[in-house]
Amino acid sequence: MKKQSVLINKSLMDEVKAEYNALYTKPSSIKFALNCVGGLVRLENGLILRLGKVTLDRSFCFGYGMGTSFDEACQQARDARTWDYFHNANMRNFDHKYKWAFEGNRENYFFSRDTNWQTKQTCNVCSILPKRVYDMETEFGAPTEADWTAIKAEVTRMRTAFEKRLQTYWKKYKDTKLRTWTYDYMD
Repeated sequence: MKKQSVLINKSLMDEVKAEYNALYTKPSSIKFALNCVGGLVRLENGLILRLGKVTLDRSFCFGYGMGTSFDEACQQARDARTWDYFHNANMRNFDHKYKWAFEGNRENYFFSRDTNWQTKQTCNVCSILPKRVYDMETEFGAPTEADWTAIKAEVTRMRTAFEKRLQTYWKKYKDTKLRTWTYDYMD
């Protein structure tokens, strides 16, 4: 059985780089936009869907007062400096950010082209947004069934890559770069 790659599709990434080079004039804007890419999906309408990268959470704070003692909050802060806490908190963040892909109805979403707001220029890279009552219909409409299936597969790939990133981070740094602290609810 072939092992599934956890890397972003290189040819799609090259296309996105070309699009962002045409869209932005400042190298720092291009670099920032590319660093925010977590996943890419070629849509049936020809656009490339950009899914945002999930950042590692390395800061955890715990409050005391309002039913929790200072000693309990300190113990929680110490417990947070473990692989299990670090892993579970970060995976919870990832799952929360992308739960829409598995729990949402595709008809409740639409695509929005990436735009340089200074020049009002757009490109063939887009993001996916939830529809609200007051949103106007876009030229692209809702994702097709094939798009939705591809999005779910890409989010699954991203989750695997994110978990690998967590393991690599923990192997390199353990808890040395984690910040944990307590605070008083009443302050």
